[in-house]
Amino acid sequence: MVECPKCGHKNSDEISACIDCSWPFASESWKTTKYRVERVTVDTSCINAKQLDPDLNRIEEWAKKGRLILQRSDVLLYELRGAKRIAKANQLGKHPPVWKLGFSHLGVDTNLAGPDMKEALREILFPTTSIVTENQEHDIEHLRSHVITGGDVFVTRNPEDFIVRGKQSQLSQLGIWVFTPAELVTFLGEIYEWT
Repeated sequence: MVECPKCGHKNSDEISACIDCSWPFASESWKTTKYRVERVTVDTSCINAKQLDPDLNRIEEWAKKGRLILQRSDVLLYELRGAKRIAKANQLGKHPPVWKLGFSHLGVDTNLAGPDMKEALREILFPTTSIVTENQEHDIEHLRSHVITGGDVFVTRNPEDFIVRGKQSQLSQLGIWVFTPAELVTFLGEIYEWT
């Protein structure tokens, strides 16, 4: 069973989209889903303080035009070093607070909490590690926060941590979409014909 990160519906394995809400579990389903990529969670590696990455510049330009909302998890600030990078990260929106049964931070931007996939994320990101390091725990927390707060895509310049060795494919099969900046620019350009 695959739990949808958007609505929590438990779907059978080997599906291309959630039966209940149509959240994509396969690339081709993005063309038919009711969802649009709006909320992008930015990894620590994507704090583009010097504006040297053309793909991150494009993503930030789309955010300025209102096409995307760039957000960060709380753990990002724990990892970040350098005054310019910290200032840049503080310009990003934080993930919205979530509502959980028995505990509520209700507010205008509050989301119903998505599933807590911490253990599944750990198994995908670090399958051969018996004890995770603090940095690995931060990687897990970035994605966990992204899922719980209902983010659409996660962008990282650390493909070794999130993408290589089949991780990107495994994550997408759970409905978690992880891209490098270049992949995200290409993906959004193809889906929405953005330039």
